[in-house]
Amino acid sequence: MSIVNEMINDAGDDRSNIQPNEKVVLIVEDDLRFGKILIEKAHKEGLKGIVAVSYIEVFDFINRFSPIAITLDVKLPDTSGWKVLDLLRNDLNYRHIRST
Repeated sequence: MSIVNEMINDAGDDRSNIQPNEKVVLIVEDDLRFGKILIEKAHKEGLKGIVAVSYIEVFDFINRFSPIAITLDVKLPDTSGWKVLDLLRNDLNYRHIRST
């Protein structure tokens, strides 16, 4: 099973269970255990959690799910999380999103 399928099935990713007006947190994380912890935390706060495991998914998911916040792993397998953060901060289309 791929890490994406594990995140969706085992960690409780909400990508197929989001209703209009629900608040979404984008969790950029390739560690299944930590991703699950972050999703559980989001749920406790009344938020939906979507997990991206790669650089490419981040911008696709931002456009698809309109997250209100992003948690960002700085050690992604395909790029530096610092690079992603820099891109988010410097693009006017994404500056409204809170990154942590």
